[in-house]
Parts: sequence; structure tokens; C-alpha cells
Amino acid sequence: NILTRTDGSVIENIDYFTDEERKTATGRLGILQGDITLNQLRNSLQRIMMDPYDTGNVENTAGAAGPSLSLLAQIGISTNSVQPGTGVSIDAAKLRGYLEINETALDENISSRLQSIRNLFGRDRDGDLVVDSGVAWAVDAYARPYTQSGGILATRLRNLDTQISRNSSDIETLNMQLSRKEQDLKSKYGQLEGTLSGLDQSSKAIENFSGSLNGNR
Repeated sequence: NILTRTDGSVIENIDYFTDEERKTATGRLGILQGDITLNQLRNSLQRIMMDPYDTGNVENTAGAAGPSLSLLAQIGISTNSVQPGTGVSIDAAKLRGYLEINETALDENISSRLQSIRNLFGRDRDGDLVVDSGVAWAVDAYARPYTQSGGILATRLRNLDTQISRNSSDIETLNMQLSRKEQDLKSKYGQLEGTLSGLDQSSKAIENFSGSLNGNR
């Protein structure tokens, strides 16, 4: 969100930043605002974090039922965009791009519903011993095309580097053209000054000659 938003609260709410990191982040604030690739990635990851996931009918300690656990917010992990159980709609202003953890709620759920939590993050639904559901699986499946070698982000960065290189070359060419134009104009200005000086001298010579003729009459 630092790169795609101009709201300074995005940085202010990150309390683990050092002064130097905060200064650097402020300089980067909103520099990629409107970038479709990053906005799509951010929005999709936020959706994945808030989506419900079937954890299956598993037995947990303390008799907690597995199927009732389906959201990260239920175990204290959320974007703080909505409090679980309140029925309040999502507050977009709080979708800041990072997760908040209620450690007390998380510890309590780990103690009573560890298997459900495991399934919430990754679960094998068809018994082939390969995880095919859950938050972690969904994040990995969605982010892999972006983060893998030669993926979307690598291609995007390569295109940006190419564009920057091309723009730098264009700027260098324009600077050279401006420099040549400046020298050409200076040369022409010098020639014009010389011509004007010669005309001024000729004008004075004509005036002196005319004055001498009138004096001889």
C-alpha cells in the first residue's frame, strides 16, 4: 500500500519502522499509484485473507468443532477492516495492506483448535496427500505467477528498467541537441553583434563624412 496509496497514515500505523525506514517509505509513498498490476495483486491478496475456508469436520481439544472455524479473523488475524461477529461491513479506509494479530485470541485458538487452524492454512480435501485448500495454499497459488523467476513482477520490473533506460537515453540525446543548439545560437548571436558593430561604425563614418562635406561648403 505504500507504493500505491498517497495516504500518510499507511506509514504512521506501522510502528516497527525505524526513523530511516519511515523516511524512505515516505519518499516512496504513492509512486506507483494507479499501477494496475500492483493494485490487482493487493486487492486479490486482501480478498484471499478475508475469504472463508472449509476446515473440515475435525476433532479439536476442548471439544471445539472444526467446521465453525473458517476465517482468519476468528483466530485473531485480520486487516482490522472489520471486527468479527459485529456484522459491520468492511471499512476500506482500514485496508492498509498488512495484517494485525490479536495474540490472546490466537493463543486461545491454538490451544483448543490446533487441527482446525492447520486446515485453515492448508488442507488436503481429496486425500491425495497434496494440499489443495486453505489460506496459505490460496496465497501461494495466486502469488506464484507474480513472484516466480520470469513471472509477472519480474517482467514488470524488466519493462520498467527498459523504459527508464530508454527515457535516460532520450534525455541524454535531447541534452546534446540543446547543447548544440545553444552553441549555434551563441555563434549566430556573436555574428549578429559583429554585424551590428560594423553597421554602427559605418553609420558613424557616414555621419562624419557628411559633416565634413557640409563644413567645406
